[in-house]
Amino acid sequence: MACRVILVSVFAAVSLAFILPLNAALAEDNLDPTVGETAWGSYVTDSMRAFYKCDVAMIDAGTLSTLAKKEVVSEHETRLDIAEVEVVTIMLTGRELAVIMNNAVKFYPRKNNGFLQVSGMTVHIDPSKRKNKVVGAFVGNTALQADKVYSIAVTKFLANGGASFGVLDNIRVVEGSSQFVGELIAAYYEVNPEMPPVGKRYIISK
Repeated sequence: MACRVILVSVFAAVSLAFILPLNAALAEDNLDPTVGETAWGSYVTDSMRAFYKCDVAMIDAGTLSTLAKKEVVSEHETRLDIAEVEVVTIMLTGRELAVIMNNAVKFYPRKNNGFLQVSGMTVHIDPSKRKNKVVGAFVGNTALQADKVYSIAVTKFLANGGASFGVLDNIRVVEGSSQFVGELIAAYYEVNPEMPPVGKRYIISK
């Protein structure tokens, strides 16, 4: 029997109810977003990137950890309360993006609320390095290009220099791009109800 999930955005007046196959994956997604990629983090950033049709999307582990409150209502029903978190689009060069990613993984494999859940990127990490742990990065199937400008969906917190973005000055926010993440997740679910697999976005050198 399919599991029913009620998805509620706290800023919205109505509840959005779905028959949600991702419920099982969501319930089993006990991975810690402060130390690595998670299914929920991938799903949230996928919804952000899909809405804006941008190159990359990111959310920090600290925000993700408090984004959704799960409540098991019955054997086949789970309620999700999505916090009111603004998302915007910004423009960064590949060089700036590399700086941010290195800052995000600088404590890996230790916990770090600034660790970034990503969509549209594959990041290769060498944990043995003391600095600059990112040894390779791809946007889509193409290696990150230092001088290319990329469109990136992020939380307003990151755009304002929060978490791993604190190493940058004068982040360029696209005017009029603000949306609430709960709306993006709800819209994305209508066409993509399945949770993505884990282990495809961060590649760790052994």
